Amino acid sequence: MAQLIQETVIPSPPPLPPNLKASSSRLTISVRTKKLEPTTRSPRPPKGAELLFEPCPFFFYGSLMDPEVLQAVLELPETPIVESGSVCGFSIKMWGIYPALIPHEGGIVSGSVWRVNNDSQFQRLKEYETAAYTWCACDIELSSGEILSGCKTFCWAGNPGNKELEEGTFDLQRYQSCWVAFITIIAMTSPAAFEFLPLGAIIQSFHVGKTNIVQGFPTAELYQKYNGPFFGETIGRVANRIKGAKLDSVNGKSYALAANDGPNSLHGGKVGWGKREWAGPTPVGQREIPGLEGGKFTGGESVKFTLKSHDGEEGFPGDLEVSVVYTAGTQLTPDGKEVNVLAMDYEAELVGGADETIINMTNHSYFNLSGEPTIAGTDVELSTKLYLPVDEGGIPTGGPKVYDAADLSKVTLGLTEPDVDDCFVFDAPPNSIPIDTRDQPLRKLVAAYHPRTKIHLEVLSTEPAFQFYTGKYIDVPSVEGLPARGARSGFCVEPSRFVNAANVDEWKGQVLLKKGEVYGSRTVYRGWSDE
Repeated sequence: MAQLIQETVIPSPPPLPPNLKASSSRLTISVRTKKLEPTTRSPRPPKGAELLFEPCPFFFYGSLMDPEVLQAVLELPETPIVESGSVCGFSIKMWGIYPALIPHEGGIVSGSVWRVNNDSQFQRLKEYETAAYTWCACDIELSSGEILSGCKTFCWAGNPGNKELEEGTFDLQRYQSCWVAFITIIAMTSPAAFEFLPLGAIIQSFHVGKTNIVQGFPTAELYQKYNGPFFGETIGRVANRIKGAKLDSVNGKSYALAANDGPNSLHGGKVGWGKREWAGPTPVGQREIPGLEGGKFTGGESVKFTLKSHDGEEGFPGDLEVSVVYTAGTQLTPDGKEVNVLAMDYEAELVGGADETIINMTNHSYFNLSGEPTIAGTDVELSTKLYLPVDEGGIPTGGPKVYDAADLSKVTLGLTEPDVDDCFVFDAPPNSIPIDTRDQPLRKLVAAYHPRTKIHLEVLSTEPAFQFYTGKYIDVPSVEGLPARGARSGFCVEPSRFVNAANVDEWKGQVLLKKGEVYGSRTVYRGWSDE
């Protein structure tokens, strides 16, 4: 069963210091009333210490000072009540955005205190802190003046003089505003994990086994600096291109939009929804995925991100209230393989004075099933041969035609070929597509498989079209231990409405949202391994 864990997960740290070792020790609790003196004993656990854990107060000085973080990490049923306290004989240095507690004679560090009650909680804390930190003994002075001895905290496991450590302080409020933005949905019966960011309601990771099959970055700051390719972003107000960055006729007039792709508007303009901070995540309970086939679906834990898009942003008319709900769970294939399932439901409504606007949402994840720098060797099957021919600017020149540049009904992607960046469509009449497609069949758009990793991916959607892109123009430098991502390091499947539908009379109804109506669509990713 898939279980949602709402947690403020700090971004992945830099490479670990070498030769880190962690150990455990048996300690007891006692309360003293005399003045707390700086510790003189080694903060490291003694060699040969017993592995049995005994409950004791813990001192927290980083993200775990936030009770909601502590609740999520320890899977507590209620938010814990923490006390303020301090420890002597230590100081703080910064390891990137992470505070590191190091021995320092005469130093005092303030933080929070909470009693860890069992070994399971202790082990979860150790896992959260990673091997960069190890527990150490300490005495804690509470804000009341009471002294607790036989306590624990987590200190830096490497050399305190390591040049990776810098002078600085940890700002909990900044952490809460900038880094608390993570939510993880973990399929408890498998190692699959889906991670999201409120920045762009981004899909940050999608694990199949030990392989993360989507491209991304470990922190929101890196997305802001380097995410030119739109890795994982929720795209809006309008996905893909709008000719001439202009809406020819909405609300009885034309609108000039922000041009960010030559003369055209691409993915919502210069600051589309994938670059905006969304509210959330908010847990919304368990949900089914309507139309999903392929085995019994279990789990269904869901979270919701919301966004208010104002009239005039990037030139688009109308105030919109927008949401995306992510639902995670698992299925079993007929041969017993566990499938990790992630669904996304998009919804939007006009709430201001405008009578109508244009909308077309999608997700811009880049998939890589190979575990290698490129997608070479990936077997791909597209479920339609119809596409929209385009001009040099990527704007359709007419209605659907049969794609004849390559047989994409079954093809193996190479190092350079086939080079695809086209909108594929299904054979429903373009003027019959409703503004809310969620009552339409959930059909398979693309199936992919890599024989080396034995990882499968299917993308399904209620949408009438999808952009299939083999990543020719990806160009992301190496940052913070991540390798550079270049051409064909991922492929995209972007379910959506027809490209430039806003300016084509026969297609316009697909994207024209009127007051009182609800825009909606549903997309599902299914990933599993034969191993």
